[in-house]
Amino acid sequence: MFEFPLIRFDNRKWLEKLQEGDFYMRNCLYYQSLENDDEARNDPYDGSLPFADINGVMKQLSGKETKNQRLMLLDLFVKCFYCCDEADFVRISESMRKLMFSEKTKRAIREFNVGSAMLIFSPTQFIKQVESVCVSRKEPIAYDKVEYLDEKGYQCKRERLVDHPGECVRFPFYKDSRFSDQKEFRICVKHPLIQAEEQKSYLMLPKTIGNTPYSFDIGHIDDTCIVSIENLLRNGIILDYNSQHYYVCEE
Repeated sequence: MFEFPLIRFDNRKWLEKLQEGDFYMRNCLYYQSLENDDEARNDPYDGSLPFADINGVMKQLSGKETKNQRLMLLDLFVKCFYCCDEADFVRISESMRKLMFSEKTKRAIREFNVGSAMLIFSPTQFIKQVESVCVSRKEPIAYDKVEYLDEKGYQCKRERLVDHPGECVRFPFYKDSRFSDQKEFRICVKHPLIQAEEQKSYLMLPKTIGNTPYSFDIGHIDDTCIVSIENLLRNGIILDYNSQHYYVCEE
């Protein structure tokens, strides 16, 4: 079955490890802590729900106020990909299409400040590969496209949460609309934060919790290709709709 690819942007050595099956993930807290340090990932509410009214509750618990007041899930680890769709391809002949990112998307990609990209041409098989390992390890997994929200969208989510508290499972897939050009697809795995058990307050979680990664082996990922980002942005890839094959331009 034909699919548009997923793309992971990173430095080549880490993409090669991923290609061999090293599925390395960061905690949601890690991305929320990048404020002012990373142009492409500096959303302090990444994977959470901004919620000003939580400040009073947190102050009662610890005597302190939160800097960025939000509701979030602590024990989720995240892997992020760019999710291509039809809008990313331009027609160059009756059956041929070429991957051509918009200028806004190119800027968003360059802001990641890494050198390479891994194209995953069979996303469904790849996700099943990750999911089967998580099931065998009895670790819950969720995956979906990120939902980009403006303030009105966030308000709707807060109002719905009152009557549908189960909606909190969607927190990892929320992100500010100013990052919408990243067109992110996320894989989230629930894994215990052992270090958090000793903490007496939600506000006293040590930085090591957000900085400590989690990884597991999913086996070699087939039907992939690693290219430099500049080659990808300059030359793109060719899609033959008739044969349903992709062709990567030589660097």
